[in-house]
Amino acid sequence: MRAMPTIVTTLAIAAGLAATMQHAHAQSCQQLWVERNQYYKNHGYCFKTQQAIAYFGNGGCTVNDQDAVPLTAAERARINQIVQQERAMGCSDGGGGAPGMTCNQLWVARNSIYKARGYCFKTQRAIGYFGNGGCVYQNEGDIPFSSAERAQIAQIQAQERAMGCQ
Repeated sequence: MRAMPTIVTTLAIAAGLAATMQHAHAQSCQQLWVERNQYYKNHGYCFKTQQAIAYFGNGGCTVNDQDAVPLTAAERARINQIVQQERAMGCSDGGGGAPGMTCNQLWVARNSIYKARGYCFKTQRAIGYFGNGGCVYQNEGDIPFSSAERAQIAQIQAQERAMGCQ
């Protein structure tokens, strides 16, 4: 009978690990990217990529070196787990058009770039999701995109076309 508490504890630990792994497998590339980068955002990291800046912003950031972000041991362990899962799923490093992204996630990634540059959305869907507060550009052609942003938008649009997104 003494073995019973050990067996119960072992089963509980195994069930917890299985639930964690199932959660990780259920997450898309975009969800994993967001979770991973949220740890950095929470500790004041100043993002470098346009997608991360568009998604998280750099307001209040204080840490420029990713290796200097004061993560806890548990956060580092979870980030390592996420990175392994991203690799296993063939995810890119959060760039637009990552494998496994849904049409809606691609739409959000693409329009986040527009929002970050001050575009005034026209559709109810985009206005409802992003709002138009602080917008300054009524015409897409007036938005001062960098060449990297233009390439990222083109990549996302190509994937949206390939997937038949509406």
